[in-house]
Amino acid sequence: MTLSVDTLTIDCHDPKALADFWCAALGYQLDEIDEEGAVVKPADGLGWEMLFLVVPDDKVVKNRLHLDLRPSGSMATEVARLEQLGGTPITRVDEGGGFWTVMSDPEGNEFCVLRGSEDGWSGELEMPLSVDTLLMDCHDQKVLADFWCAALGYRLDHIDEEDAVVTPAAGAGWTMLFQFVPEAKTVKNRLHLDLRPSGAMATEVARLEKIGASTITRIDQGGSFWTVMGDPEGNEFCVLRGPEDGWSGEL
Repeated sequence: MTLSVDTLTIDCHDPKALADFWCAALGYQLDEIDEEGAVVKPADGLGWEMLFLVVPDDKVVKNRLHLDLRPSGSMATEVARLEQLGGTPITRVDEGGGFWTVMSDPEGNEFCVLRGSEDGWSGELEMPLSVDTLLMDCHDQKVLADFWCAALGYRLDHIDEEDAVVTPAAGAGWTMLFQFVPEAKTVKNRLHLDLRPSGAMATEVARLEKIGASTITRIDQGGSFWTVMGDPEGNEFCVLRGPEDGWSGEL
C-alpha cells in the first residue's frame, strides 16, 4: 500500500489569475478550468499538479505553507520577471551566508526566490525557475518530519534546532522542509496537499490515524468523495479515492 502526492491545492478567489501567474512563472500548462477552480501541471508531465480552488474566505494571516523557487540564473533576474507577471516583492533576507527574496503571488500567497547559479549556488537546473522545496511552518520539526516520512515513504535528509528536510526515497517529488516558527496555527491553511492512495482511501485514512493524523471530515460531492485530515500540528490535507474506490488513474 502506498500513498503519493496528487496535487498541491491553493485556496483563492480568482483561479484564472493564479493559474496564469503560476503557469508563466514555472512553465506549467493549464489543464482544466471552470467556475470552481483551475488545474495546472508541468509541461513535461513530471512533478506535482497545482489546483487553484475557489473559496469565499479571504487570506488573513501569513501562509504556513509556501513554495521556495530556484532560478537557473540569478535571483534578481527572476524577481524582476515575476514582478512583471504580477508577483510582489515583500523583503530580501540575508541570513547564514545565503540570501533569498520573499515575494507574493497576485492573491498575496507568499513564496521565496532563492539564489541561482549566477549567485553562487552550485546545483544544476534544466528549467529557468523550478520548485525547490515545499516549506511548512511548525513548532516541532522532528514530529512533522517523522509523520510525513512515514506517510509518503520519504527519508530524513537533515534536521537541527531550526528545521528538518525530507526527500523522496525514490522517484520524483518535491523536497519538504519543516521550519520552526514561534507563531501558532490560527486558521485553516490556504495551501494543502491532496494525497492519492494506491489502494483504498479508508485503508490509508486508518494507517495515517495510527501514525499521528486526525480525521476532520469526509466529503461526498459531485459523484466523488475524499477525507479531510490534519497532520500532528493540524495542517490540513486530503486523502482522495484510490483504485479500490473506483478511481481509474495510475500511480
